[in-house]
Amino acid sequence: MPPRLIKPLTGSNVFNGSSSPFICPSCLYRKKIADPQSRQKPQWHSTTRRRTWSRKASTVASVTAVDVPKEVPHTFRDLHESLGILQDKAANYVNLSQVKLALRGLESTDAVIRVAVLGLHGRRGVRRLVRALLADPLAAEAGWERQLSGPDDTDGRAVLIKYGEETDYNDKHPLLRTFSIPASTLHAHNLEILITNSSPNTGEVEAYDPASLLVPALETPISTNRYSMVNYPVHKAVVHGEELAGILGYARIGSGIAENEGLSDMIRGIIDVSWQPPAEVSGGDYGMTVVNLANAEKAVTVFRQSLDNSIDYEHRWFESGAAGASKWLLQGTRAEDSRVKPALRSLIELLLQRAETALQREEAESLAQSTSTAIPDTTRQTLDDIVKRWSEKAHVELRDQLDTAFHRKSWRRLGWWKLFWRVDDVSAIASDILQRSWLVTAEKEMIWIAGRVEQAGCIGLRPGRAVHVPPPEPAPSDTDDHLLGSFPPAPRLSDMLDQPIIDDDDIQPIDPSLPWPLLIHLARRHLALSTIFSLQALAQRLVLHTLSTTAVASALSALLYVSLSTTSAYEAGAIAALGFVWSMRRLQRKWEAARAFWEGE
Repeated sequence: MPPRLIKPLTGSNVFNGSSSPFICPSCLYRKKIADPQSRQKPQWHSTTRRRTWSRKASTVASVTAVDVPKEVPHTFRDLHESLGILQDKAANYVNLSQVKLALRGLESTDAVIRVAVLGLHGRRGVRRLVRALLADPLAAEAGWERQLSGPDDTDGRAVLIKYGEETDYNDKHPLLRTFSIPASTLHAHNLEILITNSSPNTGEVEAYDPASLLVPALETPISTNRYSMVNYPVHKAVVHGEELAGILGYARIGSGIAENEGLSDMIRGIIDVSWQPPAEVSGGDYGMTVVNLANAEKAVTVFRQSLDNSIDYEHRWFESGAAGASKWLLQGTRAEDSRVKPALRSLIELLLQRAETALQREEAESLAQSTSTAIPDTTRQTLDDIVKRWSEKAHVELRDQLDTAFHRKSWRRLGWWKLFWRVDDVSAIASDILQRSWLVTAEKEMIWIAGRVEQAGCIGLRPGRAVHVPPPEPAPSDTDDHLLGSFPPAPRLSDMLDQPIIDDDDIQPIDPSLPWPLLIHLARRHLALSTIFSLQALAQRLVLHTLSTTAVASALSALLYVSLSTTSAYEAGAIAALGFVWSMRRLQRKWEAARAFWEGE
């Protein structure tokens, strides 16, 4: 059941945008329970023969939750839907915790920016750095400052610093401890700071990914002496080191950050030294900021003693390098014109960039695996040159051989006036041209090239795949046909003929598993089946049409000569000659056009 609020939330506090900050019901309820004077006794109620204690439940999400459902603003709705598609379709190529953090940031116009401060040499220096950056020099030293500057604790959990009206410390969460402080910097920029140690292998291996600093791992106990790692994504990360060891430790990380321009605005190294840092190094132009925390703390202390020390405070603050560190910490935490905050936009761009890189890497690996990386480049180049030379020779051969074949005596025998006694030889002569003059040498050389390619290992049987050889059919035995009590076999037509009949279904097609390409053979076969038979049929049809037309014209002339006594033999012969000439002209025109068309094919 929802908790009882100690103080009702009026409309002016929640919706009218008053200057007083909003305090969540869970915080109010927790402070009420912590006060001994206001603690209420548990109430007991009877419900169906059972007595239960009505305890107050909080509806506020955990501090580690990054997928709390909220209403998305209209300006960010399309981007929110696109990231949701990326989360569903490309879950293997992105960090899901970072995607959820980006989705949660798009659910508000003033997104919470989370910065992780990772310590290379413990957390004491990290807490001093956070205290110096969040301290207000115009106010007296607060209690939370003394807690941060105190001795290092033995609790290994991380600390999450967030804004709160009053100092509140919650250590009940198994992953991290929440420290709410009334720091104006956190409230003005809607900022959260995570204090934890860096990964033990940070910068120690060559293949270390600096982007993993944006997803620090938190330990949670799952059993005795056993821990589980939980990712806690952030928008920005600060790596804190001390003295020369910190500079050397961050140098290994900075080399990886320099290779990626997107990470330079999201990860920064802050090194605490005991000497006065140079101005060009403290400015952060080299991917890290060198500060003197002792001088920065001294500057805040001097200013709090008297306002007359403002000039001294300014000199000490800028000379210590803390001004550059504070500027980078707050960089990208303010949105302009209701747009996405720059820090959140950098996180989304990093997600898209890494997803694209992962996809390209997987595609390259798949391509490399399919193209057998064991073949040397020299062998591939040699095969490419062989194929190019074969292609050139094949084009020259096709042109020259066909030109020679069409000027051969056998093809000239198929002239239009010789078609009457050569009509049955059309298919034989055309087939002979295709078989003897259409890429014959190129086909033989292609078989040799295929052998060279298979010898190089580019093609062949895939590993682990056996060749299927069908077992031989058993020979029929005479004893099986004459078993006692069995029916005689059905009569076959081949038993009554000298030669067996070959059915069309029994013709075996070309085996496509031959070790050389069959493109030329199949193309030649296609031309033979699609053009030669039609050319033969056209020749027979033209001859028949010519003979029939000549016969009809001759019969008509004879009929006129016999039936009409006034018709002379010359007049009747003219009609027969006209039919003969017209039919022969038609035969010449159509047959020569068919020959030219077949030559072009």
